[in-house]
Amino acid sequence: MNSAATSSRRKVARVINSFPVPGAGVRATCLKSDFHEDVRKIADEADAKGNPQSRAEKVIVVGDHSVGKTSLVRRFCEGKFTDQYKATIGVDFIYQKYRILKQDFTLHIWDTAGQEQFRCISKAYFRGASGSILAFDLSSKESFDNTRAWLEEVLREVTPGHKVFLVGLKDDLPHAIDKAEARKMADELKAEYWEVSAKKDHNVNELFDRVAAALFEQSILKAEAKKNPTINLPSSSSSSRTDSAISDRYVEKSFESSKQNAAQATNQGYCCW
Repeated sequence: MNSAATSSRRKVARVINSFPVPGAGVRATCLKSDFHEDVRKIADEADAKGNPQSRAEKVIVVGDHSVGKTSLVRRFCEGKFTDQYKATIGVDFIYQKYRILKQDFTLHIWDTAGQEQFRCISKAYFRGASGSILAFDLSSKESFDNTRAWLEEVLREVTPGHKVFLVGLKDDLPHAIDKAEARKMADELKAEYWEVSAKKDHNVNELFDRVAAALFEQSILKAEAKKNPTINLPSSSSSSRTDSAISDRYVEKSFESSKQNAAQATNQGYCCW
C-alpha cells in the first residue's frame, strides 16, 4: 500500500454478536464489556421487522512514519506481514464488512502517511472520522512522544465524541516505552491502550473488532439521539469513561487554537486547507 488513495478490502464479513473481549494486556480505566442496552434493543427491533440497517463509519490510523501502521492494516486486511518497508504516499484505504447484532456495518480504514512531505494530503482525510488509532512504535520513545502532536492535528478536524485507541506497535521488539506512562496517557484520553504485533499477529483482529463494535454502537446512538433527544444516552454524544471516547475538553481545546495555527501555517508557507 503506497499510493495516494488506493482501496482494498476483506471479502468475508466478520460477525460480532456480543461486544468483543479486549485483547491480552489491553488497559483502560474502565473497559467496556457490552453494547449499550438501547443499541441491542434497536438492532433486535430492526431484525424482527426484517428491516436491518446498513451503516458505515471511518477510522483513521495516524502516527510517525515507519512505526508500523501499514503493516498493521495489511495484517488485518490480507493476513500477511512483510519486513520490507515502503512508505505510504498520502493515504491508503480499505474497508472491512461486518455483521454486528445482525446489522450490516462497514468499517472504513484510512492508513495515513506519517512523513512530513505527505502530511498535507493525509490531514485532508481526517475529516469525518469517528475514531482514530493513534499508533506509535513500542521500541521508539520519540514516536510515543509525538503522539500528542498527532492527536492535536486529528482533533482540529473531528467533532466531540471522537474515539481514540492508543496503540503501541511492534510488541515483538524490546520496549523503550514505560508501560505506566503509556497507560497514564490512555487514561487521560479515555482511550483503550493496546500493545500489538503485526509480525506475530498479536491483538490485530481483536483491536479492529473492538474499533468496529465501538463505532457501530456510536453510529446507532447518535442517529437515535437525533430522532429522540430524550433517549437515555451516555453524556457527550455517547462519550463516557466506559466506552473509550475522548473527552470533549481535548476537542474543544484543540478547536480554540486551530484558527491561530492555520493562520501561522499559511504565513510560513505550509499547507493549509
